[in-house]
Amino acid sequence: MTMQRHIQLFSVALLLLLVSWHATVFHLASIVWSIDVFSHGIIVPFVSLALIWSRRVTLSVIKPVFSVLGTGLVLAASIIWLVGELVDIALFSHLALVIAINGLVMAVFGLQFYRAVLFPMLFLFLVVPFGYELVGPLQTTTAKLVIGVLDLIGAEYEADGVLIKLPSGLYEVAEACAGVKFLFTSVVTGILLAHLVFNNWRYRLFILFVSALLPILANALRVLGILAIAEMTDASFAKDVDHIVYGWVFLSIVLFSLIAFAYKISDKSPETIPLANETVSSSASSSNILAVGIASFLPLSTVFFVQPLGTEEYRENIIQVAPLFEAAPDRYRILTDTSTISNPGFVGASDVRASMVRRGGHVFLATFAHFDRLGQSTRLIRPGNTLAGPSWAPMRGMADADVERCETAYTESILRNQGKRMVSWAFYFVNGEPVTSGLNEKLETAVARLKREQAAGEIFILSAPIDGDIDTIRDLFTDFLSTFSSDGLLWASGGANVRDSIICAG
Repeated sequence: MTMQRHIQLFSVALLLLLVSWHATVFHLASIVWSIDVFSHGIIVPFVSLALIWSRRVTLSVIKPVFSVLGTGLVLAASIIWLVGELVDIALFSHLALVIAINGLVMAVFGLQFYRAVLFPMLFLFLVVPFGYELVGPLQTTTAKLVIGVLDLIGAEYEADGVLIKLPSGLYEVAEACAGVKFLFTSVVTGILLAHLVFNNWRYRLFILFVSALLPILANALRVLGILAIAEMTDASFAKDVDHIVYGWVFLSIVLFSLIAFAYKISDKSPETIPLANETVSSSASSSNILAVGIASFLPLSTVFFVQPLGTEEYRENIIQVAPLFEAAPDRYRILTDTSTISNPGFVGASDVRASMVRRGGHVFLATFAHFDRLGQSTRLIRPGNTLAGPSWAPMRGMADADVERCETAYTESILRNQGKRMVSWAFYFVNGEPVTSGLNEKLETAVARLKREQAAGEIFILSAPIDGDIDTIRDLFTDFLSTFSSDGLLWASGGANVRDSIICAG
């Protein structure tokens, strides 16, 4: 079979894959296109295609053959995709898509061909969006680096986590200052340079290390420069400069410096593209051809094993008039004041209730949200669900995360809105089982889907302003929860019985 026939067969198999997993393709494309942190993924497929095209002389003398190993790789990708869809983990689905493309190349063209395009095929994995969790650590690291330099130069300042107070005002090393996009773009460039410019693996690892370290240090330098401009002028002018410098100049300078440095220490001499010195017979057994046919239809078959997740119409609920508690526990008083400490938002919640509670000089808000059916657009832990409203931003590195009270875990968050701060405890449940993370929630939902059951979810939040020692508020929350029986119905107190929800609070 000629190369042209193999290309035609690969095109049909690839089209069938993309159509079968079209939801995954569109989801991946939307993330790469709309989320700035992952925008490097837009150019990754084009770089892979360009690298493959650059090898066209070598590839032209390789006789394509069918490979059963490629079919096995597509099978593995199909299993990963099934798991990703069942557990609703997009990362698994995205990885499965790229693995399946690699498998089809191997299955249709053979191992020798695949080895010749190995780097471009592996480079394609960089299109998969992951690593957003680095925002918090990088935000904290940037703040520490900036504070370290301020100490070194003897500047007058006060620091509280990612907040830095200078004589001209209070500044926050926000998520946008973490430099994650900067880091990802630099590392992708470093990986490409390691392949194109170096032969020695020590040099390759060194340039990867430089490509990761350089943007972190450069980003801290950028933040210092913006603070200096803010001190000499004003914050609004510094913000405009930050947008121009970071978006158009600073990133380009650092990347050009990285590229120039890589070529300066390159150990690869100019060389022509080596031609393959051996060919492989193009004959293929009927079993291999059958295996390729199976590989082509595997992705389509997986679609029939996945029961679609329930979806709800998008709606953001705000605190309702209906109270959560009609009667307060001992030593506590339910307030009728309609003003709120915070305004949590829950996308797709079926029922939201809240009560203002007071004890002594402390006032806090207890909020409850129920979800009849969890799905792709209705999650307990997801963007859009806010603990306190859109005007409040989390303060990284200042909260005690995933702490237990009476064998029930909660997640503590410290939030900031201009000069005000708030502490929130959030409890999450799926079908009565406590969960502490999005992955935990999705696993519980997947179990329910496999059992053909409906997954219901609940969120309970305690929120209070920080006007003194935060440990006082923590003790207050613990005492409030202890007023309920550990095996009782928290929401049944005072007559507000909301679907027999349970929280252990003894």
